[in-house]
Amino acid sequence: MSERPIWLSEYDQMIRPTSKWKINDPNALKLQGPGCEVACTYCNQAFMDRNDEGMRLSSYLSPYDGGISVNTHLNVDRTEVARIEEDELIQELIIYPYLLPTTPVVINNFSDPGLNWTESIRLAHRIHSEIDHQSTTIFITKMPMSQSHLDELEGFKAEGGKPLVVVTYSEMPRTIEKASNPKRIKTMRYLHAVGIPVIASLRPIIRGMNDSEETLSTIVNSIAGNVDAVIYGGLFIDPNYTLQAFAKAGFNLDPEYVKYMYTRAKHLPNDIRDRVQRIIEPQKIGAPLYDHATCAVAFIETVKYSQPRANRMALWVNGRQTNFHTCGNICSQDQIGQCVTAHNRPNEVAASDAKTTLSKIDPDGRYSSLGFIPSITQSGMLLIENGALNILETMPIMEASGKRIDNLPDREGFLFRCAEALSNYLGIDSSVIHDAFQVDQEWVLVVEGDLTGDNNVLATRYVRTNSRCRCHIIDINQYQEQKKAVESLIRNGNI
Repeated sequence: MSERPIWLSEYDQMIRPTSKWKINDPNALKLQGPGCEVACTYCNQAFMDRNDEGMRLSSYLSPYDGGISVNTHLNVDRTEVARIEEDELIQELIIYPYLLPTTPVVINNFSDPGLNWTESIRLAHRIHSEIDHQSTTIFITKMPMSQSHLDELEGFKAEGGKPLVVVTYSEMPRTIEKASNPKRIKTMRYLHAVGIPVIASLRPIIRGMNDSEETLSTIVNSIAGNVDAVIYGGLFIDPNYTLQAFAKAGFNLDPEYVKYMYTRAKHLPNDIRDRVQRIIEPQKIGAPLYDHATCAVAFIETVKYSQPRANRMALWVNGRQTNFHTCGNICSQDQIGQCVTAHNRPNEVAASDAKTTLSKIDPDGRYSSLGFIPSITQSGMLLIENGALNILETMPIMEASGKRIDNLPDREGFLFRCAEALSNYLGIDSSVIHDAFQVDQEWVLVVEGDLTGDNNVLATRYVRTNSRCRCHIIDINQYQEQKKAVESLIRNGNI
């Protein structure tokens, strides 16, 4: 093994710290159940962030595509299993390198901030005033909001805070989601009326449950004129939890969801996606409809708060072309302009900002030898040459540079991330890996057989996600045929 930087896992304490939790009962960290007393059947807190022993690894600070998740406590249903004192949390956030001045902060999203609006809004005040946070503060909720709490949130905005309330509402039956639909609709109406931006989150949309034309039309009638943006999405499936949880609640998921049971994945069938886009028209609801929350948040910052921001995940990158031609059917021209400006930043300027941000999240100098080069196949993308950073590490770099960031790992880094992906996501031993070779700026992994029964499509998806690089998988049993095809596609720019 050559000397090299140590590649971090997404649960490394530098990225997702847990050391300051006050654990009420260590055994409670092994409890499996929803993240709060609202107890939605689909709650991903019941299965996310667990080690092999089932111990919960959730952090009080964590990067994700929406921003920085900031949590004061962990719950399983009504039981609080861990808490961090607010003063300690603020001090941790002050030194947290993944929080940039432009990064959105998401308050208490492991449960529901509306279960204690006073605590959640107080924390937002402190982050804004003590850390000079300039971006949006996001509250994701299903809970009602009293007039006194609405006044508190208005006070936060009056002091310069930028509150954004995401109300999860998709006309779920009460057996699946106990929170009251009428009260959530009222919350959206109140917030919108006083000028606090509100996003309706139509998640999850599930076949046979809330995907009918009648239900979607009900949603349109409920939110029209009461929201600033709408997002939608599918069901997050865990192979050891989701089907059983829905069956226990008296609802058997459609068989199509079973084929996604290799690993955790969100699924929204294409016909349902088309139906949502056809029925929930922006002209009817008076707001844009997005399938990515980061697009909606950037829109709110640019248009509602006059604080121009590009999408922090640079989602317009799509091969040698971009997705801007489809953005025009969805988003405002002001917001598209911000994303185009970020896309067009000179590579050398973006690379300099990327390098500066990389050094901030790397206090030990693990990555000091790494640099950034333009991708020759992906317009608007910079590659970390010889890098094998995990996706959480790339998020602040994307935000600072305005570019999509991927790795261009060396062989050792690529094989490390591939083995990690097969083991962690798919439960497949790394002994199936035979070889790897590089074609221009992309990697090809050679494995024994069709690992996921779909010509390695799903395996490729998770290897790409975990390695954060452009890569492909071929079966050694069809080596010559697939090798020639993949090389041709890469060099012709068709992948």
